[in-house]
Amino acid sequence: MESIKKLWGKGALLGLLGLWFLLKQSLLVKASPWSEGLGLWAMAFALLGLLLYFYQFLRPS
Repeated sequence: MESIKKLWGKGALLGLLGLWFLLKQSLLVKASPWSEGLGLWAMAFALLGLLLYFYQFLRPS
C-alpha cells in the first residue's frame, strides 16, 4: 500500500507540473480544445494524487 501512495504522490507532482506547462502554453498561444482537455486530465490526476498523498497524514493511526 505504501508504494501506491508514493506513486500517487509522484503522480500529483507530475500532474501539477503538466498543468503548469499547459497554462504557460495557453498564455503564449491560444489554447486548442485538445490542450484544454489534456489540462483537465492533468488537473484531475493532480488533485487525486494530492488527496491520496495527504490522506496518509490525516487518517488516524
